[in-house]
Amino acid sequence: MPQRKDAHKYNAAVAILVIAGVIAGITAVSLAKPPAAPAAATDAPAVGGRDFIDPATPKDAKPASPNGHWVLTFSDEFNAGALNQARWKALTASRGKGNHDVKWGWDAANVTLDEKSGRLEIATKKAGEDEFHSGNISSAGLFAQQYGFFEARIQAPPKNNGHQAAFWLMPAGGQMGMGKPGSEIDVIETHSADNKGTSTLHWNGYKKGEHKSASRTWNASDLHEGMHTYGVEWSPKMLRFYYDGKLVWTYEGEGIPQVEEHVICSVGIIGWVDGDIRKAKLPQYTYFDWVRVYAEKPQ
Repeated sequence: MPQRKDAHKYNAAVAILVIAGVIAGITAVSLAKPPAAPAAATDAPAVGGRDFIDPATPKDAKPASPNGHWVLTFSDEFNAGALNQARWKALTASRGKGNHDVKWGWDAANVTLDEKSGRLEIATKKAGEDEFHSGNISSAGLFAQQYGFFEARIQAPPKNNGHQAAFWLMPAGGQMGMGKPGSEIDVIETHSADNKGTSTLHWNGYKKGEHKSASRTWNASDLHEGMHTYGVEWSPKMLRFYYDGKLVWTYEGEGIPQVEEHVICSVGIIGWVDGDIRKAKLPQYTYFDWVRVYAEKPQ
């Protein structure tokens, strides 16, 4: 402890050291790298970006919807010769029992791109005794978007023969609920052997007694012949479904998803599909010419 006569000197020195320490601390904090922002809740990146837009997409491409002003956020023309890994994952998964109780699943090997025709091809093949495989590509974990216009040009399987083409959306977080946690939007399922298409909204999970859905089957001339365009315009309170640019169903009700959703192109060998997969002349192919997604442009 210093003597009283030197106390003022001691106190002054301490004050100088304290002030210097504070200044040094402030400087250190200002120069330090700020902490990283916490990761977003979803595994989907920000909407749009160079990796998600195919440069081969026509610059004047527009969705079928006459409503709003749109900007392209995602596209694939499928003419690169190989599946773009920045946009899609090809799935391999068992799906249990399907058409006429056969065992079915998705096999990534059944997904190919024909560079000459510029199309995605999904093959449906016999994989064993009463077992059949098709294919599925998904943008899950790569691209997802909340609201907008989602559109694909597809050639469905001929008269189905126990399998269907599907273009659909699922919640980016994998949850199903009463709209806010997400819902399944089936833009198109070609399960009818007639010239009819079906669009469906599923919500509140899939458990028996809890699952809810709304669906519309609509006339679709030449559904199983050549390429056709299928789209959905998704807003917070409405879904509008289109076939070759024509509005075929407007849905306003519960279950409309309020979260980001990813895109799926697939072929399903499902129990309710018309025809018998066991009698189909396989392999058969479903073709996807392109997929495009738009967001509404702020005015």
